[in-house]
Amino acid sequence: MQPKSPPAEKPAPKDSLSRPRKAALWVIESIFSKVEYWVAAVWLGAAGVFLSLAWVSGPQQAVDAVRYAKFTGQVPGNIVDSWLAVDLNPRDVRNPKYWRARAFASPCMVIEYRGDWSPDATRRAYCGNRLPLSNEYTLAGVVELAPGVPFRWPREARGFIVPEIRIDETARQWLAAGPPVDTFMHAKRPAKTMLDELVFDLDEPVDAAIAGWLATPTQVPLAYDPQHPDQALPSAVVAARANAGLNWIAVLIGATAGLIAWIKGMSIFPWLSGLAAPGRWILTLLPLATLPWWGSYFPRAIAYFNPQFGSVIRDVFADIGQTSRFVDSTPEDAILARGTRLVWDSGTSVYAESLGRFKLTAPTPAPPSPDAALAILASSVQSQVKALDEAGKVELFVRLKRDVDSDLDHAGIVFLPAAKDAVLARSSSEAPARAAHRFLNAWSNTQHLHAHEQLAQAERERLARAGENLPWE
Repeated sequence: MQPKSPPAEKPAPKDSLSRPRKAALWVIESIFSKVEYWVAAVWLGAAGVFLSLAWVSGPQQAVDAVRYAKFTGQVPGNIVDSWLAVDLNPRDVRNPKYWRARAFASPCMVIEYRGDWSPDATRRAYCGNRLPLSNEYTLAGVVELAPGVPFRWPREARGFIVPEIRIDETARQWLAAGPPVDTFMHAKRPAKTMLDELVFDLDEPVDAAIAGWLATPTQVPLAYDPQHPDQALPSAVVAARANAGLNWIAVLIGATAGLIAWIKGMSIFPWLSGLAAPGRWILTLLPLATLPWWGSYFPRAIAYFNPQFGSVIRDVFADIGQTSRFVDSTPEDAILARGTRLVWDSGTSVYAESLGRFKLTAPTPAPPSPDAALAILASSVQSQVKALDEAGKVELFVRLKRDVDSDLDHAGIVFLPAAKDAVLARSSSEAPARAAHRFLNAWSNTQHLHAHEQLAQAERERLARAGENLPWE
């Protein structure tokens, strides 16, 4: 009997899809995959916001209470450096006209302190409140690093504060390359770039004098853990964190909404759909163990799948703790410690030829209020202008009028009494009177946009009235 021959192998079925159809199918699958990632990022971003609120309102408070209970040491700290860290990523700016809505500012200080644990002084850097750098933001108005923690700018010889911004060099170059955007209300201002506009907006020498002449703390009380004295924190921050109570309602709402959104978002991810149920649950819940360290990393992860929504989530995360945010580090690792510096002082100010030319000193004792400080400043300027010869007065008032006509009006307020004196002395000095009158007319016909944001409002109004309705034929 002959053995049976093995059955012939059946030929493999030919793929019925042609190459063009395969390519089209691949494109469609890729598009659907990207859409799924995009939608999943929206759910996960919302989940991250709710879960972070739950963590900050509950478990974080308990962790802080245990940690800061160990900060029993007390030591005074001296402020040795301060700046405003401006966070601006040009890639997040859709319309350059509104770039300041995408910029955030955090005041930072380096504080030095000493103790018996070391013969050398210890330095620690702190960065506080992260707030939008809006058009109403003023450097003289930065007086707190965080609630209860005073902020102090350096002073120059005249007692004026010397504010300083530190910004990433890429952001500075972007601002320096872009044309002015505030051309409606400041059409006459000699700004050629967005950077020029920022410099002019924040160059406020009168407010710099007022803020510098007021009595402000030069020391900050610090608390530290005796086991780690090199990591001291301001006592106000330690007290606030150690005594903060748990908000169980916020924890319950945030955790519930966050978990629902998180599970929904993770279920949409294509790379989880092919896993068995145990694997899906493990990969869904495992990232939640890293919740305390999400911080700035979570918005970056969302931006990887959905750049537009990731930018929104970053801003929301910043808003969650914008008035309670506090970052401590070594001075070298502080936010933008090595950033490009923009400094406002009397020598580089656009008002160096007006207010900057006068000899001014901080009064002793310090004025009791901003209004008193402005009154002293205007009186000192008034007496020094009176001592100028006719040519000097004419030159000064011509310069002041030119500044006002150029929308550079942050120094003129203190010269109004001197201009009034010159107008009233017309019978003996015609040329200075005419120059002063032109300056007063230009001032009264100008809308001073920042007036409601500057210091010493009552005294500003009194000085402004001094230059009104002067006799002139």
